[in-house]
Amino acid sequence: MKNILVIIFSMVIYGCVSEITKEGSLVQQASANRVADCTHVGTFNQKNDPNISWIPSSHRESAMINMKNRVAAAGGTHMVILGKSYSWWDSEYEFVAEAYRCK
Repeated sequence: MKNILVIIFSMVIYGCVSEITKEGSLVQQASANRVADCTHVGTFNQKNDPNISWIPSSHRESAMINMKNRVAAAGGTHMVILGKSYSWWDSEYEFVAEAYRCK
């Protein structure tokens, strides 16, 4: 019974983080110099999943996973982070990134 309570408590505290797709796991964060000869795919804003956890690092991780999945879905292989922000008020982490397809 004690083990079950520990598991339930951990799930409530840490929540669930978004799952990265196979393609999303291949997306690399890069500098502007690295993508200079690549094809621009698009610019994206991505926020974390709402109510994933009470832990701010989980919000950041969720937003990054969602961004990588989105870049991959658009055909990108690399991304350049243009900006990021975090709102303590609504526990929202947001990335802005440019996506590129590199050979």
